[in-house]
Amino acid sequence: MSNLPKRFLTIPEVVAKYCPSLIAWKKNSHPNIKTDGALDEPMKNWSGGFIEIDKMYVSTDSQRVKGIQANYLIDKLKQYGGFLHKKTIAEQIYCPKYDIDITVDAMHRAILAWLCDVKEIRRMIVDEHDINDTDEEMNTRECDYMISKNKEGNKLTNTDLERIQKKTNQMTPDQKEQDKLFSTLKISFKDFGCDEDEAILSYPDGAGNFKNLLTNPKSAYYVGEKKFKLYSPQLPSIFEKRVTQKDAMIINALDICDKEQTTQFLDYLDSEEFKDIKFESWTAGCVHQRGIETAVVRILIRFNEWYRDFEDENIMRVDQFDKYLSVLPVEANHVVDSCVVKGKSYDPELWEMGDAA
Repeated sequence: MSNLPKRFLTIPEVVAKYCPSLIAWKKNSHPNIKTDGALDEPMKNWSGGFIEIDKMYVSTDSQRVKGIQANYLIDKLKQYGGFLHKKTIAEQIYCPKYDIDITVDAMHRAILAWLCDVKEIRRMIVDEHDINDTDEEMNTRECDYMISKNKEGNKLTNTDLERIQKKTNQMTPDQKEQDKLFSTLKISFKDFGCDEDEAILSYPDGAGNFKNLLTNPKSAYYVGEKKFKLYSPQLPSIFEKRVTQKDAMIINALDICDKEQTTQFLDYLDSEEFKDIKFESWTAGCVHQRGIETAVVRILIRFNEWYRDFEDENIMRVDQFDKYLSVLPVEANHVVDSCVVKGKSYDPELWEMGDAA
């Protein structure tokens, strides 16, 4: 359909563009999963009708196409042994302008059907565009439905919501400021901020963390735009996976360090000892709502111990931890005192803070 807006894609097109690894999975054999049709029969006399999988259209503005997780979908197929009609109803909005039904819910279920070579699934028309609606009006209606459908169940992340609001020109003044700042810095949160294809740093979520990092002087881990520009070029070479908490941890550690400490800290980041530490451990069991502050204290302690093992002296000063310790519970102060002042070896169990963790 040549005049169809580019935001509309079929299920096979969505997979090819946003999760191509599933194409290879579909081509392979999976003995424990039924891939030649559904496990069950659809409800008899279903009044809503059916939609062919290859003719389903979704909007890349309202659907979480940038949040498709291949492993999650495959795990679901392993769990059930294939596709189940009884768990699937595609909710759609009829569009008379293009004579198509736009799927506003069940995109992921439709992908499961496609993977199992199910030809059609149940559908239900939940709304209808007017023949004279502009594309912007239709887009807004589709996105509003997606938000109302998912927000109460917390199925949409804040980043999903911000991306949808951007696509439909419904951002608040504060969101517009954030979007402009992130765009300038080439940071993307699923296209909130810079377009993902043009981004230097691309994150699945966590825009709030970076808002504090860049614009909130009251935050213990605030550094500001100027310092972020100075330190952020280091980030892509440190962690392969982009997570705002971990990257904010690195930015803050670099900001705390003086010139000599920075030289040694960069050596530490390139060391086998650092590389052997599990990625998840930096923020695992962190103090509630203080994940970044906890992570910064952890990495500076471990960096200090790495240096001390070679040089027999501390490289970090205790006062350099103060801005983070001021917002952390007393247990964090005990950890710094034990590891930095008293020179004991770092022990993750020191961070077990009961209900605070």
